[in-house]
Amino acid sequence: MAGPRPLVAVGQVTSTPDKERNAAACAALVREAARRGAGLVFLPEGFDYIGCDTEQTLRLAEPLDGDLMRRYAELARYRGDTGGHR
Repeated sequence: MAGPRPLVAVGQVTSTPDKERNAAACAALVREAARRGAGLVFLPEGFDYIGCDTEQTLRLAEPLDGDLMRRYAELARYRGDTGGHR
């Protein structure tokens, strides 16, 4: 007999050059999905930011070990059922 089926969520955001606003929107989606029992959440490509043009996009870029990716990595460990992180 099979156990419970895992729940997967797909989030949709409209990214902008405002990385803080995008991060808040993604965090809200991940937390809501976790609250509803999702064990995995997919976000679209470019969820962190999308510039208005190529120059702005390149200017907004951060290293993979930068603050923005650190915060998203922490968010990826969020578990709503425990109110904490994995």
